[in-house]
Amino acid sequence: MELILVCILIFRVLPEIITLLIFCNKPCAQEHGKLHGWILPFLIAGSGGINFIVYFYVHSFFRPQERILDTAQRILQMQFSYQDICYLPHSFFICLFFAVLLGMLLRGFWNLLEGKACRFCLGRKRKSYLFLIFSLSCFVMIGCYSFSFSGVRSMVINEVCGSNQTYYLDAEGTLSDYVELYNTGSLPCELQNMYLSDDEEDLNKEQVPFCVVPAGGHVLVKLNHGAFSVSRQGSDHILLSASGRILDQVHTKATEEDFAYARSEDGCPVWEQQSCTPGFSNSFAFQLPGEPVLSHKSGFYEDAFDLVISSDPGTRVYYTLDGSIPTEESILYETPIPVYDRSPEENVHRANEHVTPFWVGIVLEKEPVDKAFFLRAVAVGEDGRRSDVVTATYFIDLEKYRQNPVLSIVADEKDLFGDEGIYVTGATYDDWYLGGQNGDAPTPFFYKRGRKYEIPAYIEYFSEDLSFAQTVGMRISGSSSRELPLKRFSLFARKEYNGSRIFEENLFGNVSSHKLSLRGGFANALCQKLVEDRDVAVQRSVQVSVFLNGEFWYHTNIFEKYDARYFEEYYGMGRDNLVVMNNGGVNEGTEEDGALIQELYDFLNSHSLADTSHYETFMDMIDVQSYIDYMCINTYIDNMDISETKNVIMWRSREKTSNGYEDGRWRWSLYDLDAMEWRDAADWNLEAQEEKNSFVLTQKYAGGYALRELPIYRELKENPAFRRQYVLTFMDLVNQNFRYERVKEVMDSWSYDLEDFQVGYGGTQDMGYYDSFFRNRASYIVPYMAEEFGLSGTLEDVTLSVNDVEGGYIQLNTIRPDFSENGTWSGAYYTDYPVTATAVAGSGYVFLGWEGDARSGEACVEVPVKEGGMKLHAVFERVE
Repeated sequence: MELILVCILIFRVLPEIITLLIFCNKPCAQEHGKLHGWILPFLIAGSGGINFIVYFYVHSFFRPQERILDTAQRILQMQFSYQDICYLPHSFFICLFFAVLLGMLLRGFWNLLEGKACRFCLGRKRKSYLFLIFSLSCFVMIGCYSFSFSGVRSMVINEVCGSNQTYYLDAEGTLSDYVELYNTGSLPCELQNMYLSDDEEDLNKEQVPFCVVPAGGHVLVKLNHGAFSVSRQGSDHILLSASGRILDQVHTKATEEDFAYARSEDGCPVWEQQSCTPGFSNSFAFQLPGEPVLSHKSGFYEDAFDLVISSDPGTRVYYTLDGSIPTEESILYETPIPVYDRSPEENVHRANEHVTPFWVGIVLEKEPVDKAFFLRAVAVGEDGRRSDVVTATYFIDLEKYRQNPVLSIVADEKDLFGDEGIYVTGATYDDWYLGGQNGDAPTPFFYKRGRKYEIPAYIEYFSEDLSFAQTVGMRISGSSSRELPLKRFSLFARKEYNGSRIFEENLFGNVSSHKLSLRGGFANALCQKLVEDRDVAVQRSVQVSVFLNGEFWYHTNIFEKYDARYFEEYYGMGRDNLVVMNNGGVNEGTEEDGALIQELYDFLNSHSLADTSHYETFMDMIDVQSYIDYMCINTYIDNMDISETKNVIMWRSREKTSNGYEDGRWRWSLYDLDAMEWRDAADWNLEAQEEKNSFVLTQKYAGGYALRELPIYRELKENPAFRRQYVLTFMDLVNQNFRYERVKEVMDSWSYDLEDFQVGYGGTQDMGYYDSFFRNRASYIVPYMAEEFGLSGTLEDVTLSVNDVEGGYIQLNTIRPDFSENGTWSGAYYTDYPVTATAVAGSGYVFLGWEGDARSGEACVEVPVKEGGMKLHAVFERVE
């Protein structure tokens, strides 16, 4: 402290010393002693006055809330803060400039009075003095800067609370979550231009109120303004900054209610969960008991075993076997728990009959299904504090499930099957159902939608390549399938459950997910997998065996869900610029975005797309290839449950950007393809589903329209360019994506049969049905397509080949044929339209030219399909 005060005093007198040093000299003083005696007081007073004015204005700039006399008083009383001296280097530099200027002017003026030339030169000795003073002042300036900056840097985040229910009432009497700051320095620190945020790109979200924090002091910043929030589930990134510089940051972890994530001691680097101590030292906090430790981790075991649970000294362990959260009313752990194969036991949840609207007399599955052993455990201290809950699932002698991923779902039995459980009709409905059914029927709970009907569930995913566990939100999903006994689920990753809005592991390559869907329907998974390379969005899926509270539920698929994260991950779409229409309504975006789809139909109603200029304008409104892919796929697989407002998801950017997909054009997504397996051929007097003409048959399930009558398709078909693009795309899909050999390969990769597979509503578990459909579908639908588009040509083979499969490949229309077998590929195309082939050389190769029915050195050629077939051979050559 004393050293700092000495430095400040040196600051105050250095400018006057420099002024005198420049002006004064012995000859002058000897010849004009009397006059020199008057000038010196004037010089000192003038220099001091100028310096005081400079200090005053610099002080008013840096410390507008403080009077300079108050600052001076605190400094003299040795009670100054770090920021009390932050203005001194600035003011000293300005004063130094005025001191040198004043000294030079006075010296020059004095020389003029003596009749000498106006020279400002100084002697060598005086220059040495000045150099020494300037050097010392630089050291003092650097020291003051460092000292004042260290005051800001001494502030750290000390405690973060996202679950305050008891401890901290703000000035309005509101329970507020908060961030506590702590001054680690030895002097008071002023919190000026300091902010909190959870986004490194926007540091100034929540301003820290101005105050002076004493050394070792705390300050609370309440977080009820809505700038950002803190979740007790953790994974928030909290940053403290000043004037755009990050001073401290912390990644939070999950905490219990009324607990905070805090430093174990004030200012120390170790963080932990502890009780809230807002405004007080963290040394007063207490910690939660550590979670119980299980002797065996979740997974597959060949034989039964005894499970041993250990916990912190002085704690008791309680556990449950029904999925409920354990409390002190649950089973007390005293001896090892026998873990065994529960499969022979009677079904519990599968035996619940209240899972369909008309459940009286329902025939339930009585045969015991395979069962896993699961439990949840918690440690409770002597003072009643509880640890985090531990959940584990054990598959005993169930090795057969290891061939596929397994998903174990554990949820509170009451949340699922209680009087207001999301899986059942509910007590209110049951009273109406059994009590005479007077009046309107109450809505069964499994029909209810939205966040209100979402329950927490703990999931564990097991596979050879990937295993993870986390708490998620779970809802019943689907439409008509909700009334089936084995229902579908939607799973949501949320901060409040597990500290993150995305799932801990990526099930679909490098793409992260916020929502997942457990839904049946072999067709929905198979068909989307076959067209992943097309210009439509698809939902990728993973086959999985599901156990619900230990009972085998079904084999099914985990699907991606279309949400903002999906379009951000796959297409780079900005969330604020994304518009998604689902079944005619805005799913992502604003209500005003509904006008964007109306613009599409307004244009169609007022313009004929047979006109080339109108068609080109319309191409700026939609991605025509995406629409063609969407229609071709649904037509080929006979999905007669779509329209332009049902089972359709369209998306676009609101504004155009440099991102290629943010061009303001509508694109299409495949969605709900279950109708492919509904087997309604007999309704049309047909023997097999693959015989259906899906262009002209009326859709019974989507408004009574045939696909050819949908407005966009009907208007686009008037344009010759569209007709050509549609026909070529349709044949590309027939020859590549739906080629029977490829479909069979994908179906054979399904590593279990469909006996226990969750089918879509009205679907089938007969694998032979799919095999027959894709084996024979092309022979029926291709002639129907030719009839639909009035083709008059013949269907001929187009054969492509390359001289070296390592040398490159050929792009044919919209597909990239596979030349891995003998460098040759063949497909069928109508002679009505030429095909477009593009040769693409591989790394280290060059394209030399085409041979066969097109002899050209151009990489891209358009070749007519002639009767008798057409052949193209691409020649590549290796280059050094």
